[in-house]
Amino acid sequence: MRVTGGFVVDLKAPELRERLERALAESTPASLRTVAAITDANAPAAAYGGLPVVRAWVRGRTPGTENPFQYPDVRHVLGAAPFRSDELSSTLRHLGGGMPIRLWQLLSAPGTRETFRLESFEQRRALHDQIGVTLARAGISERIGQELVGAADELVANALYDAPVEGGRHLYASVSRRQPVPCPRPIDVEVAADDRSVAILVRDYFGSLAAEAVVANLARCYAFDDTQIDHKEGGAGLGLFMVLVASSRLVVNLVPGRVTEVILTRDVRLRPPEFRATAPTLNICVVEDSMLESRRHQGRPVSLAASSAVDGRLVYAAVRDLSRRGAFLEPLAPVQVTPAQAVTVTLFESSVTLHPATASSGLVWDLAPAFHCYGTVRWVGTSERHHCAGFGVEFDRDIDGLD
Repeated sequence: MRVTGGFVVDLKAPELRERLERALAESTPASLRTVAAITDANAPAAAYGGLPVVRAWVRGRTPGTENPFQYPDVRHVLGAAPFRSDELSSTLRHLGGGMPIRLWQLLSAPGTRETFRLESFEQRRALHDQIGVTLARAGISERIGQELVGAADELVANALYDAPVEGGRHLYASVSRRQPVPCPRPIDVEVAADDRSVAILVRDYFGSLAAEAVVANLARCYAFDDTQIDHKEGGAGLGLFMVLVASSRLVVNLVPGRVTEVILTRDVRLRPPEFRATAPTLNICVVEDSMLESRRHQGRPVSLAASSAVDGRLVYAAVRDLSRRGAFLEPLAPVQVTPAQAVTVTLFESSVTLHPATASSGLVWDLAPAFHCYGTVRWVGTSERHHCAGFGVEFDRDIDGLD
């Protein structure tokens, strides 16, 4: 055991340790202090001064060789064949700040991005086909596309049958997955791809999946080799295991009692033998904030300008999307905004250009305002849709003509 780059590293294999040290040097921000101990997958549980433990595994795609899930407190398992510096960096950032790992962090610049919403069991087949069409349009091979459609369908089925709860009781978990069931709350699905990877996101708004259940189910699957795993329908945790096996990385973002978001990514550049030789990364992120909450109204991209009064200070902003009851604003200068803060918002009729007026007055608008209202800040952060920092405002009244 030794301290490397501020992290406790307890890897027995010298080659593995050297690769990790290189990845740490590439990915660790200088400002990020020690947040984790990084150990072998099968290392016995030990005291690391209260630090969270990240397990590193090499043969993680093959059951029966490494089983880091035997320890109930496992939350992060890092694929080490080889270590990827971007996966390590985002894992450590989550541990350091407690934020979810979002889809926009997993892809560089998606050339394909489609969103879907499932609101009834009857839409499941159509969604299955739409995902396949989207993957084909993104240039994904038919073989990989079929695997990913199957993985997406498994995640949607989990959201349909396992997620709904009422009074602490799972409503449909014991129902055959061939039998139609109600969809009490919508299920959001997103498919995105860049020139390296494809990502599929499935989000439900029950938040009934527990981190401990994920670990326990995977522990059972990885306790046996692939000839011993029970492939019958309803096998313990088999669905999530099969999704992990089909992934380069699997991220599970949990807001207990509110939202479960699962994102799988697949490196589509690898040929089948190369992919099978890699180990997937798993991140289970339990977060307390509202970053994964559903929007009450679907927004639409717009090209508008706005000003907002925050604690008496006038803030100029670009409107990145707009619904009849809210907007996402990208401020043009740094501003401190917090959720539940009261604001006033003025929208302008069309896309306008800001220009310096005088040294004392700063920026002014060219056009007269078209809409003015009071509102409340509901969300602050970086928008994965617009790739910019900003804040979401819920208006106190509807904008006529939208939605």
